[in-house]
Amino acid sequence: MKKGKYVGKVVGSTVITAMMVLSTPLVALADTYYTEDGAITVHASDSGQTVSQGSNTNNDDAPVITNRNSDSASSNNVSISAENGATANVTLENVNILSLQGAVTVSGEGTVNIELEGTNTLSAFGGYAALEKDDSGYLVINDVDNDGVLNANGQSGGAGIGGSSQGQRNTTNITINGGTINANMNEAEASAAGIGGGPNGNASNITINGGTVNAKAAVNSNAAAIGGGANGSASNIVINGGTVTAENKDYGAGIGGGKGGNATGITITYGTVTAIGGNQAAGIGGGNGGAGSDITISGGSVTATGGYEAAGIGGGSGNSGSSITITNGTVNARGGGMGAGIGGGLRGNGTNIEISGGNVTANASQAAAIGGGYNGEGNTITISHGEVHANGGSNSAGIGGGTGKAGKNISISGGTVTAIGGNGGAGIGGGYGEGENITISYGTVIATGGSNGAGIGGGLGQAGRNITISGGTVTATGGKYGSGIGGGGSGTGNAITISGGTVTAVGGESGAGIGGGIWGTASSIIISGGARVSAAGGNTESSAGAGAAIGAGGDYNGQGLEVNPDTSALTTGSINRYDAGTTVETIKQAQSSMPTPTPSPIASDTSTVQAGNTVSVTATNKVTGDSSSTSEDYGDMLRKVDEQVESYLKQLSEMISTGQLDRARLLANNGMYFNTGDYVSFNRNTYELIDKAIRSGLSVTINFMYQGVKYEVVIPANAKLSPLQLLNEEGYCGFLNLMKYYGGTVKR
Repeated sequence: MKKGKYVGKVVGSTVITAMMVLSTPLVALADTYYTEDGAITVHASDSGQTVSQGSNTNNDDAPVITNRNSDSASSNNVSISAENGATANVTLENVNILSLQGAVTVSGEGTVNIELEGTNTLSAFGGYAALEKDDSGYLVINDVDNDGVLNANGQSGGAGIGGSSQGQRNTTNITINGGTINANMNEAEASAAGIGGGPNGNASNITINGGTVNAKAAVNSNAAAIGGGANGSASNIVINGGTVTAENKDYGAGIGGGKGGNATGITITYGTVTAIGGNQAAGIGGGNGGAGSDITISGGSVTATGGYEAAGIGGGSGNSGSSITITNGTVNARGGGMGAGIGGGLRGNGTNIEISGGNVTANASQAAAIGGGYNGEGNTITISHGEVHANGGSNSAGIGGGTGKAGKNISISGGTVTAIGGNGGAGIGGGYGEGENITISYGTVIATGGSNGAGIGGGLGQAGRNITISGGTVTATGGKYGSGIGGGGSGTGNAITISGGTVTAVGGESGAGIGGGIWGTASSIIISGGARVSAAGGNTESSAGAGAAIGAGGDYNGQGLEVNPDTSALTTGSINRYDAGTTVETIKQAQSSMPTPTPSPIASDTSTVQAGNTVSVTATNKVTGDSSSTSEDYGDMLRKVDEQVESYLKQLSEMISTGQLDRARLLANNGMYFNTGDYVSFNRNTYELIDKAIRSGLSVTINFMYQGVKYEVVIPANAKLSPLQLLNEEGYCGFLNLMKYYGGTVKR
């Protein structure tokens, strides 16, 4: 045993003298302990921390444990325990232990902090974990200098870090704050995780805040790389930073459940994460036969690859992926054969999937890119912001159902979405199944069906029904024999409503632009409001006729029957039917040369509103600021703006619901006007309200003064409100940024 440096502060000389007289140590020593000298036991309690080796026991709050010769492994293990409410602190420096027990074991209900220095190698045999952590207390691995290494080599029934078959199989409360952590299972068919549970053991509350973490499960393993052991589940795994690689070969997830185990509560907020699932197991989510749920990604760069029959993010083979939320970051998810990129594994549904930001790319080979696995349904999929690319597999949708199943309750309210279906699948909708209850209210959407699939709607032989488009820019192209919007090959298009936005729909061979696929009919098509619709049926190279622009698909009797949609509520919009075979590119060129329609005033006097109308165009729709810069006045200005926007939205809704369409159009034509004086920014809440207003058909005009110059900027109705993506850390975006997107004028 070698004495180290003193730890603690020097206090007054009188106190020092008194303490020396009492023969009580002033402070505990930070000693160095060599594993070659025997097994080491560290114990922390309310009264302090002791270190025992052989017949010696010392009070030591900061022991350093090492090897004299780190090239030669010691067989003596280290046991660290902390009682409830106590904290044990230990530094491992160039330790090399190969033990028939856990090389280092952590126990007790308190907290154990391990600091890494140099390169440390822990290996264990006999079903013990290399760094064994039971199902109580807390283990925290730190590396202040971020230059330490921990190699934790598990065998058979013992994890690299976590549970074992000889002690506690479950493990919980493991935190990694730094260092390079290599947790590997080195024995084929090992049934414990790289980091997590032992055989039949669960893993919970694993947090990675930084460092480089590499976890590998064994070949032919039934355990996760990070998560549950064989037949074990995982819950509350959080990655807040660092570089994390979790790789599996067989049956266990990269991050999540072991074979037969579920995964729930997986959260990634930042960092670079690569997760590779084993055969029939998800990259992030359930193991073989296990579900993946409550998975949230809010930042960082995430690459998740599922094993055969499993999702990249979501369910393992035979199970579902649900409650998957992506709010930011860069996400690349690829399903294994028959597994969705994001969603269900083989025969598993993909439900409650929400994307509200970030850059998301999802791919699958025999399942939906986002939605159901092979023979799994895609249900309740919501996209509100971000950039999304979804490439579905054979007989599956880009976004929606897997092979043979429907895609339904799909909502897109913003962002840029590109969805491509595999053969037999829709771009958005059914995979060899129906596409129903599909709503697009805003954003840029490009949807392309595979052979026999609609761009938006049904897959092969299936209908597209209850499809509603109220805004945005939508381009829908059917695959061979499928419609642009409506039915897949041999499928009908029913209950299709377009009330806003710019919509281009082109059918595949013999498919309608809007309506039925080849041999499919169309019914209940409504085009209203300010919708600008361009449609062309697909030409034919077969014995069936061409598809209608709006109506039925072609059949053996010739070209599909054109249908006149209900246009009784069409106001400022337009409908353009093109000859069969007209391409999307040709239609886009024609659209670019069309003048934007200008609505005619509903009343001759638009400066005032007649008695009885609750809207005032010249009085209550103006909010005026002054040159004062106090936060109180600024807050008052924001409140007035918010109240006015909320009032407009409420009135517009009431007018439409009560059939007062003339008044609603008058309100929309005039928009809203705000004069903010010297105030040159709005906060998030105000912009979110304005976003609702412009998406409801109201334009917004803002006058403001900056450095003595008066400016005016107009946000057009139905525009994309870019400032929501440009808010600073305090949640504000200045009006000068608005001018970058919408232009502005100097007011004299």
